[in-house]
Amino acid sequence: MEFSHSQLTYLEHLGIDVWLTRPAFEQDVSAPVQATSALEQVRSELQGNAAQPVAVAEMAAAPMTQAREPVQPSAMGDNPAARLAQIAPTDLVAPVVPTGPVDTTPAPRFNIQFWCYSSGVWVISGEVELSPKHHMLVHNVAHFLQGKKRKPRHVGIFSWPMLDAPNIDQGSDIATKYLKQHIEQLQTLTKCKKLLAFDESANLLSDMSPLIVPCSLSELLASVDHKKALWQQLLPHQL
Repeated sequence: MEFSHSQLTYLEHLGIDVWLTRPAFEQDVSAPVQATSALEQVRSELQGNAAQPVAVAEMAAAPMTQAREPVQPSAMGDNPAARLAQIAPTDLVAPVVPTGPVDTTPAPRFNIQFWCYSSGVWVISGEVELSPKHHMLVHNVAHFLQGKKRKPRHVGIFSWPMLDAPNIDQGSDIATKYLKQHIEQLQTLTKCKKLLAFDESANLLSDMSPLIVPCSLSELLASVDHKKALWQQLLPHQL
C-alpha cells in the first residue's frame, strides 16, 4: 500500500512507522492476547509444580505421628506372601512361656543284677560285668538255700538312669518309682521269700528285709574266708 506525502508526514508526527488497514489489524491483534493467555497458563503450571516439592518437603519434615494402616484382607487377596509382609516381626516370634524351676540335682546311678528262682529265693548284686563263674557261684548259693537244683525264673539287670537325657527328670523319687514297678513285675513271676543281697545292693531294697552279704561276688570268689563266713551266715536261712 502506497501513502501520499501528506499521509506519511501525518504518520511521522504521530510516531507511527507502520500503518495497517483495520481488517489486518483486527486479525493480528488477537495473537498477543492468545500469547498472553498461554503465558499465564504456563506460569500457573510452573507455580503448581513448584509448590508440590514444598508440600512433599513439609510432609517429610513432619513427625510420623500415625502408624501405618494395616492392609485389609480384601486388598491382599489370597497371596500368602502379601499377608506375610504385613505381619510385624514381633508376631513371628513365639512368646516365651516361663517354666518352673529346673531340678539340677544329678540323677542317681546304680545297677541291680537279679536272679529270681521259683522257690522264692532272690539274689541281687550291684555288679553287672559278670563272668560265667559269677553266675555259677550265685546258682550254688541259691541251691544251698533252697535245697534243690532249680533254674532261675528270671535273670536280668535294672539300670538307672534308663535314658541318657539330662532334660528328663530322673531323680531319686522317679528312680524309686520305677524300681518299685520292676519289683512288682518280678513278683508276678515268682514271689520273693528270701532275698540275699551282695555288696551295697541291699540299700536299694531295704524295705524287703534282705539278708545282707557285706562282700561282693568278686571278693567272694577270690577269698576262702568270705566263703566260710557266707556258709555260716546262710545256715539258719535255708528253706
